[in-house]
Amino acid sequence: MFEASGSETHFINGYDPQARARRVFAFPQPGALARIVRGAEADPKRPTWRAKVRHLPRWTSPPCARCRAASVRRCFIAIPGRGDEDTVAE
Repeated sequence: MFEASGSETHFINGYDPQARARRVFAFPQPGALARIVRGAEADPKRPTWRAKVRHLPRWTSPPCARCRAASVRRCFIAIPGRGDEDTVAE
């Protein structure tokens, strides 16, 4: 939905989990609006990017935790003079 006050134009995406007015500097292309509607119809539980982000896995879940630990371990190894892996807790 678009709102105009004469000096400002706002767009409200009713599919957002917490819909609110956002300032618009240019009207979106019809194809962009069509993508919003198609995305909402394809996944009604998570119709927008903001809704999808709210349902990402937590960083403490096993796959994410392993990747994070491996990344931190590589950073410690890359620091000059700290070549031992024993300094990083699992």
